Amino acid sequence: MKKLTPELVEQLLPNQNISLAVKSNLMVMETLSEAIGKIEKTVETQVRPYSEYQSLTDVSGI
Repeated sequence: MKKLTPELVEQLLPNQNISLAVKSNLMVMETLSEAIGKIEKTVETQVRPYSEYQSLTDVSGI
């Protein structure tokens, strides 16, 4: 779903109501992804100085 563009949605879904709903969901997903990215960067800069953080990044899968 992340690869869908508004233009592609219009091509794939000729029904205007469904197309609008999907495009709205795409905008929400994009906005949330941006917000999550900002939060992750902020949290990482705050926890990086702590040795516990380094331990977490050394373990595979965490």
